[in-house]
Amino acid sequence: MPNKFPIPRPSTTAGLDPDMRPAYDPGPLEAASELHAGNVDIAANVYKSSMGRAKIHGWVAGSLDEAHELVQELVKRPTPVGEFLTFAGASCYCKAGKLKGKSRWRHALRGWFRLGHVPCVQEYFNMCWLHNRHFQVPLPMVGGVIRRHGLPAYQFLITRQVLGSTTLDAALENEPSPGRRELLRELAQEVGRMHALSFVHHDLFPRNILVAPTDWPRRILFLDLWAGGDCVHFRSPAYDLGGFLLESAHLLEAEERREFLENYRASSQSQGRATPSNLLDLIGQQYRKLHARLTQQPERLRGHALPEDWATMERTLRAD
Repeated sequence: MPNKFPIPRPSTTAGLDPDMRPAYDPGPLEAASELHAGNVDIAANVYKSSMGRAKIHGWVAGSLDEAHELVQELVKRPTPVGEFLTFAGASCYCKAGKLKGKSRWRHALRGWFRLGHVPCVQEYFNMCWLHNRHFQVPLPMVGGVIRRHGLPAYQFLITRQVLGSTTLDAALENEPSPGRRELLRELAQEVGRMHALSFVHHDLFPRNILVAPTDWPRRILFLDLWAGGDCVHFRSPAYDLGGFLLESAHLLEAEERREFLENYRASSQSQGRATPSNLLDLIGQQYRKLHARLTQQPERLRGHALPEDWATMERTLRAD
């Protein structure tokens, strides 16, 4: 029998006066403890109804039928869904929405030529792949697509909620110096291991990295994984690193950036995959492209100032 899924519980509550213990709802944790911690075994069911032909992937007994019932309500909504809800007896996050126009045809072609799935289903498979290799991600519950006349029309993904977590950009702004250094070290090690296994995240930005509560043994989790993978694609590890350095330019000190790359190199090498000698040049190529995109599309800055150009960034990275 598989072991129960180990849900981290607040270690700070032990030995405290009951009136001083932080309040939290144990219900979702107790329900979630019934989930196993072994490999996520992917299954799929096909359902036909008035909304179309739905194919749903999952692994928890009964969750595929539950997802089909849920999506019949979600598909009626006129706007995309992004909300927390109770699913399979636990607190989860659901994102769902329609596929329209060029996007609908683009993802249909990807499927016909076996180049990938619609984003929510691809993200489900990518999260399962990472979970099964001991990376931390919000536990993927189900991912699915509804097709009409052979074309994808609606997609959805449900993952377990990570209670008490925050994004890396928010965590770095509030974490004291020793904690910042540890978070960045863990992130560099995990990204190095990920790349050594030929998996490219594709959108490795601070907002797509979750930081778990301090009582978790490992605190880094990865989000928004649909565009990457371990398959043949057009992005390289340097794309991930260039994007991270660009999007975290306002968050990190020069020494923290250098230390991040040193830990990344060490992690890659420990996995038997040495980083290229011209890694900084490769990162620079991607950094400049992404920097130009921010210049042309300032709405992507989300209110932040335009990061420094590569020439300035490179000088800080090469400094002794």
